[in-house]
Amino acid sequence: MRKIWNFAMAAIVIVASAGLLAACDKDDVGTDNPWSNGEYEFAETNLSAMEVLSSTDLWIAVDIYYYTEPDGKGDKFYYGNPGSYDGGSFPLYSFTPKFLTTYNDNLAIPVRYYIDYALEEVDENMYLYNDGKEYIKILDYDEKSVLIETNAFLTTRNDVTYKYSTILLEKKEMLDPNWKDGYLSYDEYLEFMENK
Repeated sequence: MRKIWNFAMAAIVIVASAGLLAACDKDDVGTDNPWSNGEYEFAETNLSAMEVLSSTDLWIAVDIYYYTEPDGKGDKFYYGNPGSYDGGSFPLYSFTPKFLTTYNDNLAIPVRYYIDYALEEVDENMYLYNDGKEYIKILDYDEKSVLIETNAFLTTRNDVTYKYSTILLEKKEMLDPNWKDGYLSYDEYLEFMENK
């Protein structure tokens, strides 16, 4: 009887340990990259990444992770839906095969402005802009969402600087056809700031 009791207890401990290990593994995967572990799935498409990016007027950031190293490595910080960013709102993006336009809000003033950047294609999923200082790498996409990595934004939390970010972009439909009228060019914005 004692042997059966010991065997039953050992079996319970083994099953409980396996369950705990499985739970720990699942949690680790979930915080590492929600886009590649089944929390978010991209549909199949025959379009190239740039064809998708060029297919709409605007893309908006809806989820963001920051990293201390490129390729999602190093320390990470989950920001969530960016909404606002250091006194402004996270930019809206517009793409053509040759240009990236960011639409920016400085909420402290408030003023809106856009910046046009020439895109340099490194390959079909990697583009440099801002005189080669910044990049966008397309990690995955479908016809409604695009997952990118960039070094265009940084944040500091608890004395750790996160220089790289993984951003989930989604198509944004503007109801007002004249929405661009509210944005200054970057030169107009600089002049406005000088005369403020």
